[in-house]
Amino acid sequence: MSKQAYPYHNFRRVIFAIFVTSFLTITTVVLTYGMGYTLHWPSKAIISTGSLLVKTTTDEVNVYAGDVHKFGTPVRITRLIPKPIEIRVEKDGYFSWEKTLDINAKQTTFVDTTLFKNSEPEVVWEISKDEKVFISSDARYKIIFTAGANQIEIKNPDSSVFLGLDELKLEDFEKIISSEVKWSPDFERAVFSVETNLGVKDFLYTINKPDELEILADEEVALDFINWSYEKPWELKVRDTLGRLYIMNSISKSLESIRDVEINPDLPAGRYQFFVAHEGVEYVRNLSTNTLIKIKDDEIDKMSFGAENYLIASDGRLLMYNDSEIWMKEQGDDFILLLRNSEKIHKVVGIEDAKYVVAQIGGRLVIIEFDGRDVRNQFELARDFEIKDFAINSSGEEILAIGKNSDGTSFVLKVEVQ
Repeated sequence: MSKQAYPYHNFRRVIFAIFVTSFLTITTVVLTYGMGYTLHWPSKAIISTGSLLVKTTTDEVNVYAGDVHKFGTPVRITRLIPKPIEIRVEKDGYFSWEKTLDINAKQTTFVDTTLFKNSEPEVVWEISKDEKVFISSDARYKIIFTAGANQIEIKNPDSSVFLGLDELKLEDFEKIISSEVKWSPDFERAVFSVETNLGVKDFLYTINKPDELEILADEEVALDFINWSYEKPWELKVRDTLGRLYIMNSISKSLESIRDVEINPDLPAGRYQFFVAHEGVEYVRNLSTNTLIKIKDDEIDKMSFGAENYLIASDGRLLMYNDSEIWMKEQGDDFILLLRNSEKIHKVVGIEDAKYVVAQIGGRLVIIEFDGRDVRNQFELARDFEIKDFAINSSGEEILAIGKNSDGTSFVLKVEVQ
């Protein structure tokens, strides 16, 4: 081989070495990038990154994670440097959701939330001084008692039903403390209750018998529906002091006739409130002793937490509250503090398909989230009114409230929240 050939062979070797080196370098970079690693310029080091997945029940939202902006839901943001990062979920006309959460290497941080409308309440009824108005717990009806009038009005936007006060034998308008109406889904029957300082009277009202109110029992009865359940449909369970049980037929969606059943000997006669939670656990609250009883697979476990009220959230978790605190049951038997407040907590209601509750705190109406990472988000509704009572409909989209403005005039308000 001539001497002139050596430079050519050396050149080929150099080109081949450059090619192999470049191939290995690019492959390493691609593989490293694909495995979630990146070059962290401040430290001049290659580090493993994390990711963020944001889901909301609200469409067309803006998601911000540090300097990164994405639109829509669900949103996945990858290759985030492991560190605490400020996350915001926003939409025009809605309260913004904000938290600072940790991004961890080789892990995904999850956000599953709901945005709520920041809307002005709509006045649907001005309450006169000679009226007492109550809201049904499903937020569908106004129950209007008028002083001196021989009738009760149960109104929704489309219809009115009139019931005679003389049938109820209410002697004093001022003694009315509360009232409730629960319609069967076919709107053929309703359970109507009036509480006075003398006790509770419960009646069965039937549309095709408008002049007849059937007294459900001679003594007090426990008329309480399962409002917050994990699985559907549920039978409506109502036990009275005589051990009788009323059933809401889950097929015909109508309130069936009273049935005589054998009362559980471990549950003494009295007023009870029934809840059904996750995995078929049934909670029964004795309203007289305020004892909570857990029933699973026919085993009874009496529980006493010193709480004044209990409810089941839409995800099956048990919540309890008193005048100053709200507690939430997590896995096992552990409870975590959801809220502590110096103002009196009057009422707490869960929101269907959302990990939030609505609470009446003093005269304020506040939405509180379950997620305890960082600071829990709270959103105040109907800020120009002093709230006296409220209820939320079954879809969680609308709240009916009774509120007083700065002039002292009371109204029934409708607040859209989703």
